[in-house]
Amino acid sequence: TQSFVGPMSDAGYFHILFWIALMLSVTPFYPTLVGWIPEKKRTKDEPGMTKLCSGCLFDKGSFQEKKVPFLVITACGLAAPIMAAVTTYASLGIGLAVSAVLLV
Repeated sequence: TQSFVGPMSDAGYFHILFWIALMLSVTPFYPTLVGWIPEKKRTKDEPGMTKLCSGCLFDKGSFQEKKVPFLVITACGLAAPIMAAVTTYASLGIGLAVSAVLLV
């Protein structure tokens, strides 16, 4: 495989890389909008559902049942920004300690 990101960024074509990344991030929206991804539509009248704002519902019952996977997914998603901030604004030793905590 070949990588074109390095040569393109070295040449200063950041805007092209941005448009490529934007198109890749937008691709899941079309199948969702057309309805190709079937899902059960939820209503606020169902037990355990809470309306947060217009068009946004929160299922407390499902959240309580799946709290541990939610916390693990949240920690995984925040691991890279946390590590970037810690290693940038603190020392690398503290970064190693934070990574050890995140591994547990």
